[in-house]
Amino acid sequence: MIDWLALANEVFYNHTLPAKEKNELFDLLKRHMPASVTSHIFLTTSGSSGKLKWVALSKQAVLVSADAVNKHLQASSSDIWLNPLPLFHVGGLGILARGYLSCSKVIASYEANRKWDVHHFVATVKETKATLTSLVPAQVFDIVFHNLNAPKSLRAVVVGGGRLSEDMYIQAIALGWPLLPSYGMTECASQIATADLSSIILETAVRDGKLMQDLELESLCNGVGHSQRVLDHPIANNSGSRDCVKLPSPTAVSRIIAGKYPLLTPLSHLQVKSSETGNLMVKGASLLTAYIDSNWRDPKTSDGWFIADDIAIFCEGSLKSCSRAYAFIKIGGESVDLNRLDAIFEDTLMACQGNVDAALCPFPDPRLGHVIHLAIGTSTHVSKAFIDTLIMTYNERVLPFEKIRLTHCVPSIPRSALKKVLRSELIKLIK
Repeated sequence: MIDWLALANEVFYNHTLPAKEKNELFDLLKRHMPASVTSHIFLTTSGSSGKLKWVALSKQAVLVSADAVNKHLQASSSDIWLNPLPLFHVGGLGILARGYLSCSKVIASYEANRKWDVHHFVATVKETKATLTSLVPAQVFDIVFHNLNAPKSLRAVVVGGGRLSEDMYIQAIALGWPLLPSYGMTECASQIATADLSSIILETAVRDGKLMQDLELESLCNGVGHSQRVLDHPIANNSGSRDCVKLPSPTAVSRIIAGKYPLLTPLSHLQVKSSETGNLMVKGASLLTAYIDSNWRDPKTSDGWFIADDIAIFCEGSLKSCSRAYAFIKIGGESVDLNRLDAIFEDTLMACQGNVDAALCPFPDPRLGHVIHLAIGTSTHVSKAFIDTLIMTYNERVLPFEKIRLTHCVPSIPRSALKKVLRSELIKLIK
């Protein structure tokens, strides 16, 4: 439990880290943290180098972020949060802060020594009657793979920690999961932009074939004016009251009707924009105080902006997409977005009905810069015929230079605690 008002600092890290790396991290804290720093939370993150560093977040910054998320979700004391994420992940930490501010119950379902089990998670939601939770894309993948319907108590599921593919999103929505894709980072103490609650209402209407007349969808989609009406819907909380949810823009409505990924709305506590190079810029009270790597350093500009590594694309003030700059590689002079290839690969795995420990690997190539290889974990037993079908199906969906050129077998795919592929470690295994 965190005392949000105390001056004491809190440190959260993955206890499964190798001893050498853990010792190096704590040595950084001892050598570079000013003695005057109080009421901070320290989390680890990695950038383009893949090397872990500390992010210093004031407790106030975390609470500012939590307050904005609560307002976005219309969270209240009648909500029940189920937290399947570790506290060393800003998403898990944020749930504690949101529960504290809204006086809502928070139930921890993450256990460090217990492997994630999607069936246990769904059963826990049902048992606790949880109304809110957060998941990462890998967990949504498991839900869709096992064809699990959403428990009726859930009114919103924030998805962060990586981009959820459009196909995965649509399939989860079809199973009744009220997903709100989001984009955030540790440096901002959680979410920066999140899909609106109204997207869940619209998705439900589309799924059930009931395009509600009071939404005036036809005129909205044709861009005939912008109705300022609001939706009455019991999604706002689980108390049975009907609270107001703002109607989204015509573009947002038409995207949902067309079966596309929803736009993400920047949260109220932050200013966001793109730099001249397309990088996301963020300003607000939830930003980090400093990094601790080779020293204690404040990465913000003199006027308070944090310039992220991510390339942002905006649409009518909403965030349409955001990709890590270092997720782009060059193959024979062509720029390739690894996030896009990962999404295609995940969808291919789903289409092939394969719950396989596998990942794409951008392997260095002296002539082309990089080529795409496939790594298969030997812990999952799959036939050669399945792998051949997987590769063929994937290759049919990508450009010629993005095709898989070689397959490697490794003991297991190195992943973070939240199932992100650790590509630098994977390349070392293959080499």
